[in-house]
Amino acid sequence: MGRLDHVGVAVRDASSTAATLSRTLGLRIELDEVLENIGVRLVYMVGADEDGQCPVQLVQPLRDGPVLSFLDERGEGPHHLCFTSLGLEDALVAVNDNEATIFAGGRGRRACFLTQQLSGMRVELVEPVPSSPGGHP
Repeated sequence: MGRLDHVGVAVRDASSTAATLSRTLGLRIELDEVLENIGVRLVYMVGADEDGQCPVQLVQPLRDGPVLSFLDERGEGPHHLCFTSLGLEDALVAVNDNEATIFAGGRGRRACFLTQQLSGMRVELVEPVPSSPGGHP
C-alpha cells in the first residue's frame, strides 16, 4: 500500500459540516463532486496550506446504500481510511480479498473498499492518478 490519501467522514449534510469545519478549523473546500454511480456527494477539505496534508473527505449519501446504512447504524463520524495503490487488482490479490469491487471513485480515480474492516473502520484503496475513459490509467 502507498501513502494515506484521505480520511473519509460520513455526514448527513456536507454543506453544513463543511461550513463548520471552515469556521472552526480554517479548512477550505478543495473539491465538491457528486458521484451518481454510487449515490454520494464527496467534499474534499484541506487546510489553508495544503502541502503534504491529507484531505478530509466528507461523504454524504444521496440515496439508500452503504453510507446511509452506516449513518443510520453509527451516526456521523469516521467512515474510512484511504490509501493509494498503484494497481488495485494486484493489491487485492496481496491482501487475499477476492470479493472487493473496483468502481469509479472520487477525483476520477478507480477505487475499491476492502471487504474486511479493521477495528470497525473501512479501508479504501485508490489509484493515485485519474483513470482514462476506458477505466485504466
